Amino acid sequence: MSIISEIKEAILDATKKLADEGAIPSAAEGSKIEIDICNRPEVGEYQTNIALKHSKDWRLPPLEIVERLAGALDDRFKGTATKPGFLNLRVSGEVLSRHLSSLFTDESLGVERTSDKRPVIVDYSSPNVAKPPHVGHLRSTVIGDAILRMLKFKGHEVIGDNHLGDWGTHFGKVIVAFRNFADQAEFRRAPLDELARIYSSFKTFAEQDPSLEDKAREELAKLQAKDPENYKTWQEFVEISKNELERIYDRLEVKFDHWHGESFYHDLLSPLCEDYERRKVARESDGALAIFFGDFGVKLPTDTPLLIRKQDGAFLYATSDLAAIRYRMQTWNPSKILYVTDVRQSLHFEQVFAASKIAENFDTELVHVPFGIMKLASGAAFGSRDGNVIKLDALLDEAEEKALALIRDSKGKVAVPEEEWGALAKTIGNAAVKYGDLRQKRTSNIIFDFDEFLSFDGDTGPYLQYVHARIHGLFRKAGLTVRECEPREIDFDGEGSSEKRIIASTLLSFDRAFEKALADLTPHVLCGYLFELSQRFNSFYEKCRIITDDEIVTRERLFFCGLVAKIIKTGLGLLGIQAPERL
Repeated sequence: MSIISEIKEAILDATKKLADEGAIPSAAEGSKIEIDICNRPEVGEYQTNIALKHSKDWRLPPLEIVERLAGALDDRFKGTATKPGFLNLRVSGEVLSRHLSSLFTDESLGVERTSDKRPVIVDYSSPNVAKPPHVGHLRSTVIGDAILRMLKFKGHEVIGDNHLGDWGTHFGKVIVAFRNFADQAEFRRAPLDELARIYSSFKTFAEQDPSLEDKAREELAKLQAKDPENYKTWQEFVEISKNELERIYDRLEVKFDHWHGESFYHDLLSPLCEDYERRKVARESDGALAIFFGDFGVKLPTDTPLLIRKQDGAFLYATSDLAAIRYRMQTWNPSKILYVTDVRQSLHFEQVFAASKIAENFDTELVHVPFGIMKLASGAAFGSRDGNVIKLDALLDEAEEKALALIRDSKGKVAVPEEEWGALAKTIGNAAVKYGDLRQKRTSNIIFDFDEFLSFDGDTGPYLQYVHARIHGLFRKAGLTVRECEPREIDFDGEGSSEKRIIASTLLSFDRAFEKALADLTPHVLCGYLFELSQRFNSFYEKCRIITDDEIVTRERLFFCGLVAKIIKTGLGLLGIQAPERL
């Protein structure tokens, strides 16, 4: 039982006691008992607004309810009232010690594991091939990876799928541009950069020669018909792209279970359309095949039907997504499929999900996880077609270089040998880049700024890494291990009791922060918790000397330090960030 559950149970028992005595008309409703961290540590660690919730039903002033509840609580909790009707709870040292000891040995840190045995699929990153990854690809990759890690921590079986854009309409343009405008020497030297250059140039050349657009459509049709020459060229572009993407993912420490791109589903598209047409899920319109939601009484924000086959027989992104849903259901029978893409695709997925529910018989939950767009300072979104991209490699390089410069400037204070500085710089640089994105509210647009993303001060990944390493430095200085510092009971009434109570209630809130982050699919909630914990640890460190002449006091304070380090390491790991023990 978590400490929140224990508090709720104690309050419910108190209301039952008061109801039996006639002091209140009835016991409280368990669903109306909400427990929060008290924002006034001097009056308690926790707070509830139960009196405000029940005042009308019980026909009593909130403050009077609080006073009666405070008197009915058992010795585990001391209740006090604050206006307009909050019950503040100071937890006994015995209860805090018991829950902290449980946290110390519990690898799940109080998080209740799921009993759901069906897998969850996370569809994320999903860049288009034949283009170098740019910083605009960062969000889907790191948000999706963090969500996948949180689901695994909860106990789900999770399948990560990188749904590559490897069969899209842009390939016709790339093939035409490659044969007409490519610099072969540059292609051999830096193939993806040259492919990106010619793709960006295609727009300019097509404005001068509109027939290029027709040629691009012709080459795309030949590719989709698996013309030997076009198919070989396409395979080369895909192989080059995958090699480059794998290198970038290795740098970001991101892994996928599958790389089922659009081409993986190509042979399923025609049968799917035929099946939809046969079962009257879709019908022809002006030579094309579409799903008309009004035919099924489905109302969407737009009356536009979902096109799944063009007049010329070509398929669309929606067709591929529908085929992917069918394949995933038949192969894995997942309880849920999460699609981590930017907010501009919201309508697309709303239509695809509605169409799939019409066509298929399944209970899989389909969830779009939209995120805000990353833009340049000018307000423009990143786009390969317009050539306004900042390569992801460049961002990671600069992050590592900045980290390495800080290590070199530390004047001997760094705790790792010089031959390990390169690896450490990579770890710190990754933390800056990933946390710089993940700490932002998922649905908010982001203005990309090198300095802000690579800041190592304040609410940043490197700051959290520093706090974690600092704690391990304390253990090395004391000559003790974390395991040696678990006390039988903690003194919450003596010197430093206020600081210990604040850090204790924060430590015991990890499970709540995690559950909220997972329920809402918002990694920034977890980031906010870790930063708050680190700040409160620093306050504890400043006000309570950790290593003292009293061994019992030292071990007790190191116990708190060890728990902070354990949670920071776990939390950073859920964000895909390493937590070094030495910096």
